[in-house]
Amino acid sequence: MTTPTPEYARLEDLVRAEADAKLAAVQPLADAYRKLLADREKFAGLDAENVAAVRATRAAALKAGFSERALNEAGYRAINDMPKSAAARKTSAKKSAPPKPRAGSGKRVTATSPASPSKAVSGKATTPIPASTPEPPAAQ
Repeated sequence: MTTPTPEYARLEDLVRAEADAKLAAVQPLADAYRKLLADREKFAGLDAENVAAVRATRAAALKAGFSERALNEAGYRAINDMPKSAAARKTSAKKSAPPKPRAGSGKRVTATSPASPSKAVSGKATTPIPASTPEPPAAQ
Protein backbone atom coordinates (compact mmCIF):
# COMPACT_ATOMS: atom_id res chain seq x y z
CA MET A 1 0.00 0.00 0.00
CA THR A 2 1.32 3.40 -0.90
CA THR A 3 1.30 6.45 1.29
CA PRO A 4 -0.91 9.25 -0.10
CA THR A 5 0.89 12.34 -1.26
CA PRO A 6 0.34 15.63 0.58
CA GLU A 7 -1.67 16.98 -2.38
CA TYR A 8 -3.96 13.94 -2.27
CA ALA A 9 -4.55 14.36 1.47
CA ARG A 10 -5.42 18.02 1.00
CA LEU A 11 -7.86 17.18 -1.83
CA GLU A 12 -9.40 14.43 0.27
CA ASP A 13 -9.92 16.88 3.15
CA LEU A 14 -11.54 19.39 0.77
CA VAL A 15 -13.86 16.75 -0.70
CA ARG A 16 -14.84 15.49 2.75
CA ALA A 17 -15.51 19.04 3.97
CA GLU A 18 -17.70 19.71 0.92
CA ALA A 19 -19.56 16.43 1.41
CA ASP A 20 -20.11 17.18 5.11
CA ALA A 21 -21.47 20.63 4.23
CA LYS A 22 -23.87 19.09 1.68
CA LEU A 23 -25.04 16.47 4.17
CA ALA A 24 -25.58 19.14 6.82
CA ALA A 25 -27.64 21.17 4.35
CA VAL A 26 -29.77 18.26 3.16
CA GLN A 27 -30.49 16.79 6.61
CA PRO A 28 -33.12 19.46 7.53
CA LEU A 29 -34.73 18.92 4.12
CA ALA A 30 -34.99 15.19 4.76
CA ASP A 31 -36.48 15.83 8.20
CA ALA A 32 -39.01 18.34 6.85
CA TYR A 33 -40.01 15.96 4.06
CA ARG A 34 -40.52 13.08 6.51
CA LYS A 35 -42.68 15.33 8.70
CA LEU A 36 -44.72 16.47 5.69
CA LEU A 37 -45.44 12.89 4.62
CA ALA A 38 -46.33 11.85 8.18
CA ASP A 39 -48.68 14.82 8.60
CA ARG A 40 -50.34 14.11 5.25
CA GLU A 41 -50.85 10.48 6.20
CA LYS A 42 -52.32 11.55 9.55
CA PHE A 43 -54.62 14.04 7.79
CA ALA A 44 -55.75 11.42 5.28
CA GLY A 45 -56.74 9.13 8.16
CA LEU A 46 -58.62 11.89 9.98
CA ASP A 47 -60.28 12.96 6.74
CA ALA A 48 -61.46 9.43 6.02
CA GLU A 49 -62.97 9.22 9.51
CA ASN A 50 -64.73 12.58 9.07
CA VAL A 51 -66.08 11.63 5.65
CA ALA A 52 -67.48 8.40 7.06
CA ALA A 53 -69.12 10.31 9.94
CA VAL A 54 -70.67 12.88 7.56
CA ARG A 55 -72.02 10.16 5.28
CA ALA A 56 -73.49 8.22 8.20
CA THR A 57 -75.16 11.24 9.81
CA ARG A 58 -76.45 12.47 6.44
CA ALA A 59 -77.97 9.03 5.81
CA ALA A 60 -79.58 9.21 9.27
CA ALA A 61 -81.00 12.67 8.45
CA LEU A 62 -82.44 11.35 5.18
CA LYS A 63 -83.92 8.38 7.05
CA ALA A 64 -85.46 10.78 9.60
CA GLY A 65 -87.40 12.49 6.80
CA PHE A 66 -85.21 15.24 5.38
CA SER A 67 -85.13 15.48 1.62
CA GLU A 68 -81.95 15.58 -0.46
CA ARG A 69 -82.93 19.04 -1.64
CA ALA A 70 -83.45 20.39 1.88
CA LEU A 71 -80.07 19.10 3.03
CA ASN A 72 -78.33 20.44 -0.08
CA GLU A 73 -79.94 23.88 0.32
CA ALA A 74 -78.83 23.95 3.96
CA GLY A 75 -75.27 23.35 2.79
CA TYR A 76 -75.06 19.71 3.81
CA ARG A 77 -74.33 18.27 0.38
CA ALA A 78 -73.29 14.71 -0.16
CA ILE A 79 -69.52 14.27 0.21
CA ASN A 80 -69.04 13.25 -3.41
CA ASP A 81 -70.67 16.57 -4.43
CA MET A 82 -68.24 18.68 -2.41
CA PRO A 83 -65.58 20.51 -4.42
CA LYS A 84 -62.00 19.38 -3.95
CA SER A 85 -59.64 21.62 -2.05
CA ALA A 86 -57.09 23.66 -3.98
CA ALA A 87 -54.32 21.30 -2.87
CA ALA A 88 -56.15 18.30 -4.30
CA ARG A 89 -56.69 19.87 -7.71
CA LYS A 90 -54.30 19.24 -10.53
CA THR A 91 -52.30 22.28 -11.47
CA SER A 92 -51.93 21.58 -15.14
CA ALA A 93 -54.60 20.92 -17.70
CA LYS A 94 -54.21 18.38 -20.43
CA LYS A 95 -53.42 19.90 -23.78
CA SER A 96 -55.39 18.69 -26.73
CA ALA A 97 -53.50 17.19 -29.63
CA PRO A 98 -53.27 19.30 -32.79
CA PRO A 99 -55.69 18.29 -35.54
CA LYS A 100 -54.37 15.53 -37.76
CA PRO A 101 -54.43 15.95 -41.53
CA ARG A 102 -57.00 13.89 -43.39
CA ALA A 103 -55.84 10.75 -45.05
CA GLY A 104 -55.80 10.95 -48.81
CA SER A 105 -53.69 12.05 -51.69
CA GLY A 106 -51.75 14.57 -49.64
CA LYS A 107 -52.94 17.48 -51.80
CA ARG A 108 -54.61 20.47 -50.18
CA VAL A 109 -58.28 20.74 -50.89
CA THR A 110 -59.75 24.23 -50.99
CA ALA A 111 -63.39 25.04 -50.58
CA THR A 112 -65.19 26.72 -53.46
CA SER A 113 -67.77 29.39 -52.91
CA PRO A 114 -71.31 28.70 -54.16
CA ALA A 115 -72.40 30.15 -57.50
CA SER A 116 -75.47 31.81 -55.99
CA PRO A 117 -75.20 35.36 -54.60
CA SER A 118 -75.01 35.77 -50.85
CA LYS A 119 -78.25 36.14 -48.94
CA ALA A 120 -79.26 39.30 -47.15
CA VAL A 121 -79.74 39.07 -43.40
CA SER A 122 -81.19 42.06 -41.58
CA GLY A 123 -80.54 44.21 -44.61
CA LYS A 124 -76.84 43.35 -44.63
CA ALA A 125 -75.11 41.19 -47.18
CA THR A 126 -73.18 38.26 -45.82
CA THR A 127 -70.47 36.27 -47.42
CA PRO A 128 -70.48 32.51 -47.22
CA ILE A 129 -67.96 30.97 -44.87
CA PRO A 130 -65.76 28.48 -46.70
CA ALA A 131 -65.42 25.05 -45.21
CA SER A 132 -62.10 24.71 -43.48
CA THR A 133 -59.76 21.79 -43.82
CA PRO A 134 -57.11 20.94 -41.32
CA GLU A 135 -53.65 22.02 -42.33
CA PRO A 136 -50.58 19.92 -41.66
CA PRO A 137 -48.39 21.17 -38.81
CA ALA A 138 -45.83 23.78 -39.80
CA ALA A 139 -42.32 22.47 -40.27
CA GLN A 140 -39.90 23.78 -37.69
